[in-house]
Amino acid sequence: MDLFVIWLFIAAHQSVEIVLFVTMDQGKRPLNLPSASMDGEKRPTNLPSASNSEDDLTKIIREQALRFLPAKSLFRFKAVCRKWKHHISTPSFHLNQSFRFTDITGPFCQPPQSPPVFIPIHPTSAGVPDPSLSFLPEPIVIRASSNGLLCCQGRNEDDLIDIIRKQALPFLPAKSLFRFKAVCRKWKHHISTPSFHLNQSFCFTDITGLFCQPPQSPPVFIPIHPSSAGVPDPSLSFLPEPVVIRASSNGLLCCQGRNEDRDYYLCNPVTKQCKKLPKPTASHGSKPAFVVILEPSQLTNNVSEFKLVCAFEATDFDDAIGFEIYSSKNNSWDVSGDIFLGAKTATLGFGVHVNGVVYWPVKSGGIVSFDLTKDKSQLLDNVDPKRINCVLGTYYGTLCKVYILLRYTDVRVNVMVHIPMPHKLKMWELLFSKRKMWELLCCAVYRSDTYMPLNTIASRVVAIGREEVVVKCGNQLYSYNFQSKETRTLIKPDESNYEICVPYVNSLVSLSACPLLTSCT
Repeated sequence: MDLFVIWLFIAAHQSVEIVLFVTMDQGKRPLNLPSASMDGEKRPTNLPSASNSEDDLTKIIREQALRFLPAKSLFRFKAVCRKWKHHISTPSFHLNQSFRFTDITGPFCQPPQSPPVFIPIHPTSAGVPDPSLSFLPEPIVIRASSNGLLCCQGRNEDDLIDIIRKQALPFLPAKSLFRFKAVCRKWKHHISTPSFHLNQSFCFTDITGLFCQPPQSPPVFIPIHPSSAGVPDPSLSFLPEPVVIRASSNGLLCCQGRNEDRDYYLCNPVTKQCKKLPKPTASHGSKPAFVVILEPSQLTNNVSEFKLVCAFEATDFDDAIGFEIYSSKNNSWDVSGDIFLGAKTATLGFGVHVNGVVYWPVKSGGIVSFDLTKDKSQLLDNVDPKRINCVLGTYYGTLCKVYILLRYTDVRVNVMVHIPMPHKLKMWELLFSKRKMWELLCCAVYRSDTYMPLNTIASRVVAIGREEVVVKCGNQLYSYNFQSKETRTLIKPDESNYEICVPYVNSLVSLSACPLLTSCT
């Protein structure tokens, strides 16, 4: 097309006869020019001059033909004359040309992590001055193209940093996040927001250490990974009185004061936030068993709600357990109407919460469960062989139990996952059912896999997480990673006798968003 226009433009400068032939050949309106006589007669005086015909043809080319040419050819035609340059430079011509010329002139190709390149189909008539698109403010990736326009996405490091800030940081422990506050002001502000604290408390659920406490002594913190997890005050001296740790969940500790009032406290040892709970309705005795439940608020995304489930010895019955639930939403306690017969709270281990049900292991064997929705308790695991000193935990959101087993001459740590029974199964069917309630995972720890001195007398499991199990052998704690199969010797406490070992998650969960709770200070 552009070659035809060039030839047409040259023909317009030769003679009127050529012009007449070309215009008639193209189907245009022929110029009203009589042909020359053979005898050399003179042309009529009203014959249009060649210059006038030339101007008409040039105008036709400029207004009708140029818009069908590619941009590279149009840049060359700007040099014809000032009138053509002005015409090609107008916005109306640009818009018209973008719709008239729709032929593909070549593809933009781009290797990974490299700038793009342009490969023209007709190099003489199509091209771009900067195929790498270096005129853009940052490196890009081409996403789409249409009518001469490219849609590109930047590869700026700010985008990657923003992805890390929003998607990766919530899965880090609190100690690492405090270091990341020094990256820049934007990161510091993001990590300090209540919405991030709540999000991190649900995203990061790995056990980072244990709070161990000897009798009549302040607690100590034993980290599994000291470089990434820790607390500024392991003894909890920021609390208004000496305390005994009762439970832990999502970075919160439930503590009971040693003074005469025996007050309950919820605290985050990372941020040193503390709230004092109101007096319970029932008498919880000397050794209550607690489970802390952290739930997102249904009213706003930036506020979390807490529940505290307490199992206590019922005074009206022997070997009976009652239940009382505290809710931060109402800032009040509510005594359950259900009573579990056949156990004492002194025989209950540390409990866990899974999908609206609270579980406590019984030291003599079995598991006591309390359904918060149905307000009903029952004994689980009373059909299978009883495992003494088993520990409960969650394995990827599922209830699991861990215990040390002597099988023939081998000692191993078994991790069993609970298989829920159908809701329509009656109690007597549950007792005599042969359905499996527990399934053995492949992450059992054999004595040949680790250097920890496993035995069934001086060894016991104290904590279980998604990737690690913590075992106490004598007075020494060991952690074993299921993925890397690595055994780690943890810091040995100064005290030789500690009866409380509570698993802890290094979290930023905030208590300041609960206005009904009374602050400790």
